Amino acid sequence: MPKLSKEAKQRLQQLFKGGQFAIRWGFIPVVLYLVYFGDEGCGGPVLEPADEQRVSEDTYIPEDEADT
Repeated sequence: MPKLSKEAKQRLQQLFKGGQFAIRWGFIPVVLYLVYFGDEGCGGPVLEPADEQRVSEDTYIPEDEADT
């Protein structure tokens, strides 16, 4: 195994520390992003309004409020 200079060792240590930081602080946000915005066919959650917020076809909406 070749000998590494002190400067090369320091650069490798910085690289590994940066990689650890990115993995620790980036893993959960990436997973959350993929769950909510990933491919819909991959089994992610279906984001639908709650039952109280749904508007069915037989729900009457006055014409004044229909445009808002």
